Amino acid sequence: MATALQNGAGGKGSKVATLFGFKTGGTGVHTLTYRDGTVLHVKSGNMVPTEVTRADRVGIATIERGDDASIARAPGGT
Repeated sequence: MATALQNGAGGKGSKVATLFGFKTGGTGVHTLTYRDGTVLHVKSGNMVPTEVTRADRVGIATIERGDDASIARAPGGT
């Protein structure tokens, strides 16, 4: 479906949890490339919402992690 490429912030062996900002201890901008060539950038960090943008850096969503659930929001906040 897609290939995820983590930048060097998390080090070798880090899991997908880091890619989506669910693992604490580091920040980074990661690249998610779909088979059709579509590219998304995922900016994750500790205790901040994860930002998902297109290749042209237009925002698609933010993901806020909660204790029991996570919330994905469109750029307008919905």
